Amino acid sequence: MRQTFDSVINEGTLVESIRGRDRGRIYLILKVEPPFVYGADGVYRSAAEPKKKRATHVRRWSSRLTPVELDPSFYSAQPAEKDRQIRRLIEEAAKEVRREVTDA
Repeated sequence: MRQTFDSVINEGTLVESIRGRDRGRIYLILKVEPPFVYGADGVYRSAAEPKKKRATHVRRWSSRLTPVELDPSFYSAQPAEKDRQIRRLIEEAAKEVRREVTDA
């Protein structure tokens, strides 16, 4: 069954790549242009050069995580600072997901 564009994926959503050589990598979605999403992880893909992925090739990382609200200062920050913030957001979310798994 072919999956259609997931309207649950918005800017600020944390997703996991499920297709391609980056399978398993976590991205913060910075831009949505159906059928594509653009994500950065702050390590391999910076906010200045986000990864372009088909929305059908990613899935929300955890249904309990709410999309991150990116404040206006994020968009005016220097590229290195944006990447630092993205890494911090992904690390905090990873702790939350680990807590979910251990509590379940």
